[in-house]
Amino acid sequence: MAALRECVEGVGHADVSTYIASGNVIFDAPRRSAASLEAELERAIDQRFELPVKVFVRTGAQLDAVAKAVPKKWVGNAKLRCNGIFLAREIDRASIVDELAPKHGLEEVVYVKGTLLWAANVASLQRSSMVKLSRSPLYKQMTVRNLNTTLKLRELVSR
Repeated sequence: MAALRECVEGVGHADVSTYIASGNVIFDAPRRSAASLEAELERAIDQRFELPVKVFVRTGAQLDAVAKAVPKKWVGNAKLRCNGIFLAREIDRASIVDELAPKHGLEEVVYVKGTLLWAANVASLQRSSMVKLSRSPLYKQMTVRNLNTTLKLRELVSR
């Protein structure tokens, strides 16, 4: 993660920090579009690490909207597996929920611009639509963080 932080600093971003070892980077980039930041960081990461990855940039306001949309019954519920699924621009649409066909009574999906919030009963995970999704081409246009990580990122960006 230190090398990733240096990579992001190397393209001119300030106040760069990382959170856990899964590619989460927090940085300041005032008045830049998310699309241009994503392209810039994808190039920099590919050049530095020879690793072509999809980058997902979210603002503090976007993470606030995600946090506000989390159903209260999900927070701290040990019976549920809950994730924030960040969507690439190419697939960011409310209708994606229907396309993913979550199984009624087994899982719940909430769309917030740029993100899907997904929860399923831990005992039923293998029957959820997420198993099928993880083998789909759509999955390459997403990145998944558990709910705790998603909410922690929002907290770190808000500081």
